[in-house]
Amino acid sequence: MRGRLKFGALAVVAMAASVTTVAPSFAAPAPPVTPVTPVTPELRVDILTPDDFPEAYARIGDGRAALTPSVATAGTQFAGFNSVTPARILETRPGFPDFNGVTAIGPNAAIDVQVSGRAGVPADAGAVVLNVTVTAPTLGGYLTVWPAGTARPDTSSLNMVAGQTVPNAVVVKLASTGKVSVYNNAGVSDVLIDVVAWSRNDGHFVGLPPARVLDTRAGSPIAAGATVDLKVTGVGGVPATGVSTVVLNVTATQPTSASYLTVWAAGSGQPNASNLNMASGQTVPNVVFAPVGVDGKVSIFNERGTTHLLADVVGYIPIGTAYVPLNPIRVMDTRIASGIYGIPGGGSSLSKPAGKLGTRQTFNLDVAAALSDKYPLLTPSTVQALMLNVTALDATATSFLTVYPAGEAKPNASSVNM
Repeated sequence: MRGRLKFGALAVVAMAASVTTVAPSFAAPAPPVTPVTPVTPELRVDILTPDDFPEAYARIGDGRAALTPSVATAGTQFAGFNSVTPARILETRPGFPDFNGVTAIGPNAAIDVQVSGRAGVPADAGAVVLNVTVTAPTLGGYLTVWPAGTARPDTSSLNMVAGQTVPNAVVVKLASTGKVSVYNNAGVSDVLIDVVAWSRNDGHFVGLPPARVLDTRAGSPIAAGATVDLKVTGVGGVPATGVSTVVLNVTATQPTSASYLTVWAAGSGQPNASNLNMASGQTVPNVVFAPVGVDGKVSIFNERGTTHLLADVVGYIPIGTAYVPLNPIRVMDTRIASGIYGIPGGGSSLSKPAGKLGTRQTFNLDVAAALSDKYPLLTPSTVQALMLNVTALDATATSFLTVYPAGEAKPNASSVNM
């Protein structure tokens, strides 16, 4: 396995306008989810590339036309998902700013949250990317997030155990009222929600009510070293043809060992990256933007032990739109000092720290420079945002990571909790 567990989260990454370094921003008016305590976590970041599936990439093209801002809907900064300065729209913990008077969510209860028309999300937005965090749950359980006013789906968006603080990215279609519903199945849980991106109903992203397309619990778990090919077109509201990418909420449950999952386009080589990391006995989800491969399938690999898998489809991206689907590739790994990262120095210099990242240490990751030879289009003028999978391993204390655009003020929020 790639290091002992463990924590990862998908991030919508805004390109910094004046520098080549990139990172996501998770600003919020309330204090971070967890208190700052001494910690020296390791961090790794995965960015998506097409190297291992040339056939699928050839069908999609290199995205040059789609990346031109003129293809955006009138009044839209960019076609497809538009990243925003992240802002908190829900905070149920007592003593924090009042968000519509909502308190902790009780067992088998749901609340509605207005999203459109707030925090930079326009009134006619069709879907959003949210960073949803549960903290101080009194019992183990799960949250479900879905379009308000529709039947609650039999899916989970985030899983937790008692007392745990857990974040997960949630891609969700908005109701016509611009609201989403949040359901808590057991115990009492405080919930925090930050908006990080949105899209209009302009065809670049099609949001769907969550639909389960895989659940191995009725049969056998996935064995160590095994790969499962999952059909993702023609199911759960996804068309049978014309789809470049599906957006899945993938959950590992009942793993018998610490392990990881990798999701990529079926029919191509397995990339050296992970989409989801878990400990023995842990139930953990993560959102995956998965390129569609041969026969409309994606491949899912389990590294060790056995584990049950659940996959819920929450949307898809048609071929030829502003989002370019790419297979994962590792662009940073502090364990082997891999990647262009470090503590900012004079000019553009980066002083790479030795080993783990230290307490309260800020550093820059230069994704654009790392990929400039292969992808010259990856510049702030042509790419508005990136999808990164950020994982912290072997943390020495309870803490959090905050990831944001280089050159901007650090927001008062957390991206990954551990």
